Amino acid sequence: MTKLGPHIILFTAAAQRWAANAPIVKQAFGVSTLRLARSGAITICRPIHMLVKDGQQAAREILAWYTMWKFIPTYTELWNEFDEWGRAELRERLRQGRIAGDILRQHGTKVGDNIASTGTLEGWEWEIVKAEGYGGMDFIPVHEYWGNEGFTTWHALRYRRAHDILGPGHPSLIVTETGRDKVEGGQGGWGTDGISAEQFVNECVAYNDELCKDPYVLGATLFTCGPTPDWENFNADELVGRLIERLKEEPMPVDQIKAWLVDMWERQIGKDKVNTNDDPFFAYALDVARTQGRVIVPMPSKDGFYLNYSDSDYILAYTIPPMWALKTSGPIMEGFPKKV
Repeated sequence: MTKLGPHIILFTAAAQRWAANAPIVKQAFGVSTLRLARSGAITICRPIHMLVKDGQQAAREILAWYTMWKFIPTYTELWNEFDEWGRAELRERLRQGRIAGDILRQHGTKVGDNIASTGTLEGWEWEIVKAEGYGGMDFIPVHEYWGNEGFTTWHALRYRRAHDILGPGHPSLIVTETGRDKVEGGQGGWGTDGISAEQFVNECVAYNDELCKDPYVLGATLFTCGPTPDWENFNADELVGRLIERLKEEPMPVDQIKAWLVDMWERQIGKDKVNTNDDPFFAYALDVARTQGRVIVPMPSKDGFYLNYSDSDYILAYTIPPMWALKTSGPIMEGFPKKV
């Protein structure tokens, strides 16, 4: 059983690959990789910063993003962590979260608010959360990291303390950030802790084993695939192949891959304009999705469309109606032109 998947910031090839194979996927400030998630996978988006603290305004902004992205995740994480300590502040945060949740839930997404960074909350705070009806949350997002002391109930497994305090019947928990951080002897990311990639993979697999012992935890997302430069010490991209193999995550069935690829292409070029039988470009995109867990879709350009084969030296273009045209006439690889 696997409960561990990726936390994603940028749309890297590794992020795409794990997103297409994981049981749970979280993306911050976007949904591009959530679209790749297999059927039944948990998809989580945190679309806004903490600058917006009013529940109604937050809901409006989130819905504006979802409308633009044409995607509703199964779960929405409202805000990131809680730094205004005090009983009144916590109750107000829960009140605003309830307001936002009541609006967002009408649009088909379950809602939670990440009020617990690693090493928090304290018992009295969880008692307030419970007394306030969990702020109407459908799930409780928490951040839980570990350092050189392993998996303690003060950090990596702190959710067990919360469970004991809250008792039966609380909303399910999701660990929306986990990994190594600056706690219990850690230096801030596995890349700074003087350990090998293999050791960190072993730790992630062992953490997954712990998660699987607790049915009230839906899953966890490892921080982070596709890091921005300030999070490079947490970079999990190079570990993705080993994590998929060790966690024994089953790949998405080919017919399902084809179905979501057709859906994504139709969103770009129009319904009934995708030739799944004779189009060599679609066939190539399907093969890449199946073997690499990456998605290639038509993107608008002034000349029609191009295929977004990012991090490659090759770019493909076609026109509508579907008369395929090569962008350049340089050296070719597998029938595709080299970008100039």
